[in-house]
Amino acid sequence: MTDTSTHHRICPLCEACCGLEIKVQGNAIISIRGHEADVLSRGYICPKAVSLKDLHEAPTACAPADQTQWRACSCHYGTKLLPR
Repeated sequence: MTDTSTHHRICPLCEACCGLEIKVQGNAIISIRGHEADVLSRGYICPKAVSLKDLHEAPTACAPADQTQWRACSCHYGTKLLPR
């Protein structure tokens, strides 16, 4: 069995920079919650931060293992971002 570890990070989704407490077991996120000791957010996080676990585990997430796959991925998503 893999040990569980806790990581403290800042949510990257908006300018509020809420403090996160992320529990991880191996490569799996067990939980994401507000970090109560964070001086700005004091344990509060919005629904966007809660969704980070779902984003990380999404089957459509672009997380290729090598440079060739990154290029293919960026080309695929780059076509989606072109102006109409």
